[in-house]
Amino acid sequence: MKCEAYLGTRSELSIGRTGAVMATLGLVSCTKSKQPHACPAEEMYMPSAIFRKAWQYAGKHYDSRGVLSAKYGLLLAEDVIAPYDETLKSAGGSQRLAWARMVLDQMRRRLDMSEIRDVYFHCPEAYSYPLATLLEERGTKVHLPMKGLRQGEQLSWYGRQGTPSAAPSAGQEQSGEVLEKELLWEGQLTFDWPVAGPEQFERACRYRVAVRGGQTTDMMVAFGWRPAFGRTRRRIIAFMTAPALWPAVELVATDDYDESRQLLWAVKQPGSNRHYAPLEQPHPDFRPFRLVRFKDHIRAPRSYSSWAVLLSEDDIDSIIKLGLIRATHKHQPTARAAPAAVKKAAPTRPPQPGSPMTNTQRVRQYFTEVRPGGATISDIQRVTGVAPYQQVYQIVHRLVDEGFLRFERRGRGRGGGKVFYLSETLPPTAAPKAAVPSGRPPPGQGRRGPTEAAAAQRERVAGSLLAYGEELAAKGQSGIVEFTQDPAANRLILEDPLAFVLGVVCDQGVKAETAWALPHLLKARLGHLDPDRIGQMTKQELAAVLARPSALHRFPNKMADYVLAACEKVVKAYAGDASRIWIGCSSSSEIARRFDEFRGIDQKKSSMAVNILVRDLGVQVADPENIDVSYDVHVRRVFLRSGVVDRDSQEEVVAAGRELHPEYPGALDLPAWYAGRNWCHPASPDCGGCPLSSACPERVELDVETF
Repeated sequence: MKCEAYLGTRSELSIGRTGAVMATLGLVSCTKSKQPHACPAEEMYMPSAIFRKAWQYAGKHYDSRGVLSAKYGLLLAEDVIAPYDETLKSAGGSQRLAWARMVLDQMRRRLDMSEIRDVYFHCPEAYSYPLATLLEERGTKVHLPMKGLRQGEQLSWYGRQGTPSAAPSAGQEQSGEVLEKELLWEGQLTFDWPVAGPEQFERACRYRVAVRGGQTTDMMVAFGWRPAFGRTRRRIIAFMTAPALWPAVELVATDDYDESRQLLWAVKQPGSNRHYAPLEQPHPDFRPFRLVRFKDHIRAPRSYSSWAVLLSEDDIDSIIKLGLIRATHKHQPTARAAPAAVKKAAPTRPPQPGSPMTNTQRVRQYFTEVRPGGATISDIQRVTGVAPYQQVYQIVHRLVDEGFLRFERRGRGRGGGKVFYLSETLPPTAAPKAAVPSGRPPPGQGRRGPTEAAAAQRERVAGSLLAYGEELAAKGQSGIVEFTQDPAANRLILEDPLAFVLGVVCDQGVKAETAWALPHLLKARLGHLDPDRIGQMTKQELAAVLARPSALHRFPNKMADYVLAACEKVVKAYAGDASRIWIGCSSSSEIARRFDEFRGIDQKKSSMAVNILVRDLGVQVADPENIDVSYDVHVRRVFLRSGVVDRDSQEEVVAAGRELHPEYPGALDLPAWYAGRNWCHPASPDCGGCPLSSACPERVELDVETF
């Protein structure tokens, strides 16, 4: 796309609020409404209400600002241009990529890019992508505050930024700046959660806080450790003390906490516990804080995709202020809290005379006093009166983790067909089984490790898996990597990055060979594998192609949706080149995060994709220790039956891989997958032929839930 020179310029560089250093740059897109005559760029688009608001906002909040023009590229405030009638909204992917490269070149020539740390796009996607991707590749942080907002919503958003604040109410005054805090008390704290039970905090500080308006209030800030998102993390909670002790804000450590000492709080909406989705704008009260995406700082199974506040551990004033704001948003706690008292940590806390029992205490009492021969979750719920069902499920499994209860699986059904027993009793017809205990770790440590015998057992299984993995690698040293039995399909996966992405996306509900063959067969039916052209098809058209006999997938409608979304993502975010997902990126965590952003890709698929790229396709990463095993049904079954894990959960499977082979957990993935697929069948497993038979305890009565 050729750029036409603008008519002239009054200044070659527009310096922003801070003078010579431009740490932040705001980019506002051109609009259809323009002046009828030649004039400076900042005047040309003033007839547009949305441009006026965006331009004013950029001038107030960023160190420098510029205009993105479909015709001229990058324009600074005083560049004199003539009116025109061009837009990027109807341009194809290749045209947008050429335009983005042109703008990037203009930015290099006209701005000191070494001084620009963050770029904020106040633009439609047609203007922000793929320019945002090119900037990210050179290390610039990119922000899209308007992403997902329609034009009316954008105008409303700008209006909220510029509206003077009304006089604060009594509750709002409380959320103002912390003027002074007085330490009243410091010690240890035990807090009793309604479902999880008692939690000990190694240090807690009670403050008397003075805020604007002359008011004072008491708050407690507690420091502890707790398993979260696959490992034990630092945890800080800001408690309100009136009318009773209740948690206002719970912060959890980021992945890089050891270096950064930073924590996250997933921002909640006023009056509820619902998080703000990525396309929603958080409440204005949270704007003074640094808002980030939760998933960008905690890369783990079940990590949130919502907005989060990022704070330093030693920024007590901000933690208190955040708690005060949350208190004004949610006046009444939804959880029952224990009285504000300091106690020594204890594994259990008997109910005090005259005080109501917690649900955890009711379940404990049922098993210690009634001592049933065995009870299902429904039995426990009926006798104890604890509701709802999910709450009982969480309580009993926490008690299993603590070693207070144990269970046997009796068939399938709701709750997994599990029957629970007091640990010191065994079912009448069952013999004792070796179990890998787990539970709440002490502060600063990982989860409670297995017994010495169980640990040795797990090490033997891991050794057998790694040995089998080396055997598989030796078999595949010569020739092309085999994804399917069709050499042409294999070559396409290796030569066309989009084919690899589509194979990952479609690996669901069918054999792996079927999923990897789909891109080759789809290309044969369409005559191409162009993401731009595929993205222009309707879902019905693509589903008809997939469903044509012989059907390429069991679920043509769902896969059509996934494939269309993947092609659109590749065109918009990666300029039509799917290899940009991993080329030039040395972080396996970042590559996995990028795959996670595709519709239809979950932890299983993203981990599988990164493992294949690194193990089979030669992609180099600096952090193989962050490549996890995938939560695949075959891997899960092998881990469960071999005693590597005691429970079939994503967190347990991923954590076991990290513990047994920390330098590269993903090395356990392929051998476990092969063993599960070829020998460790759901029914009639072939234990004699399995390469793990010498180390596996063969707990074949156990099986995983399928989804």
